[in-house]
Amino acid sequence: MIQLATVNSRYLIFKSDGNYYLLDRKPVNFLCYFFFPLSWLFKQKLYIITEGDFQHILFKNQQASNFVVPFSLIGGLGFLLTTVIRRSGLLTRLETDLSIQTNLLFFALVFLLSLVFVQTVYYVSKKRLFSKLALTEITEYKKIVPKTIKNTIAKRIFAVIMLWLLTILCAFTYIYSGNWFFLWSVFFMLCFMFMLGNASYTIDVIYKMSDN
Repeated sequence: MIQLATVNSRYLIFKSDGNYYLLDRKPVNFLCYFFFPLSWLFKQKLYIITEGDFQHILFKNQQASNFVVPFSLIGGLGFLLTTVIRRSGLLTRLETDLSIQTNLLFFALVFLLSLVFVQTVYYVSKKRLFSKLALTEITEYKKIVPKTIKNTIAKRIFAVIMLWLLTILCAFTYIYSGNWFFLWSVFFMLCFMFMLGNASYTIDVIYKMSDN
């Protein structure tokens, strides 16, 4: 059994069979960005780290765990912002008369920019971590899958599907209405959804490792 611990937005650590590992949870396949359970079908990249680095990261995580932003607060702020925009009339001011073809071009640009943003987050996470740890060049590739599919994972999969449907709805709304509010909404939602590729490996799920 494997119990993961957070390092940053890209990496996790764990101990298995007396060895200490750093798990790179950046999706190894492009399709995994759209549906995180697909990551369990592919071998993941693991770095072997020292026990000292492992203990140091755990200590840092214990200090950081004292500050937690409630998910309800984020949802409440989003609802408040939407209400303010609607009542201020800003939604009407953001309407345009561009053609559907032009809207599709802007949507494609936003799609690419969201991917660039996510890759930048991963790149910065790697650079900041690798500058602090004495990592070896020893790497392994192994499959890491949940020990059992529990309600937590099932609910997470359902939530991701619903969020993708909402993102698609916002995208179609922008393409046919040309309202820039929905274009910006699509950008932020795509950034969030692509980062959810990390949801394949989280600290609240027990995993197992295999060579197959």
